[in-house]
Amino acid sequence: MLLFLPSLWAQDAASQSLNKIYDALRRADYATAAARTDSALANYFKFTPPQLAKIHALRALLYDFEGKSAAVAQHFQLAIELDPNLQLDPLFFSPKLQKLLTDLKSQNPANSESTNDKADIVQPEIRYVTVPDPRIGAAWRSLLLPGWGQLHKGQKKRGLFIAGITAGLATATITFHILRQRAERNYLAATDPNVILSRYQKFNRYHKARQNFAIATGLVWLAGFMDALLVPAPNLSSKIGLAPQLSPRAQSLSLRIRF
Repeated sequence: MLLFLPSLWAQDAASQSLNKIYDALRRADYATAAARTDSALANYFKFTPPQLAKIHALRALLYDFEGKSAAVAQHFQLAIELDPNLQLDPLFFSPKLQKLLTDLKSQNPANSESTNDKADIVQPEIRYVTVPDPRIGAAWRSLLLPGWGQLHKGQKKRGLFIAGITAGLATATITFHILRQRAERNYLAATDPNVILSRYQKFNRYHKARQNFAIATGLVWLAGFMDALLVPAPNLSSKIGLAPQLSPRAQSLSLRIRF
């Protein structure tokens, strides 16, 4: 089960980062809250889309404190793209901001136009794209053939390791099953009491070995299935969006896509 620890740790770290932003807001330490939201957005690939939507909403809240209405709308729009069902916490967000979010949800993003003459517009414009999670497909593949799911997710070394271990244990299980059947026939055919005892002991050894290897095979098979289902694919989280970069000219924009 150690295979699942990195994924669980990453999820917990992302939740802690989000909680630290809320803690700074509760203390009215807006400078710290802004620094933490900017840091989280710079490392957007560490968060799930709903978590990232909340961070954008909190950044909109902080921009509202600064009176930057265009930046507020932009971050709310990004939050909606990530989580169309986003709900704002009334403890932090005023009715005015909640109404703004509701209005933005009802608008068609294609009809929104930028107003470059406003000084508080944030450049560049960011758009997020989500990537299908391959873990469901990997899970049923690992259920059919251990290691196949990991190969499907691009985890070649892990997939080959799981496949090799499972194949070795399954081979041992089959081998001891065959030896057990032979020993059982010899044991049942024996008539001499001394021979019966020795043959029974041999049969019992093969029987226990077969059982142990069969259990081990099942456990590795199950671990491979759970690993395929729970552990994210390499760089899956980094495919969540586009990282913007401004070019030397003010009116041009280049985009860097992380894969």
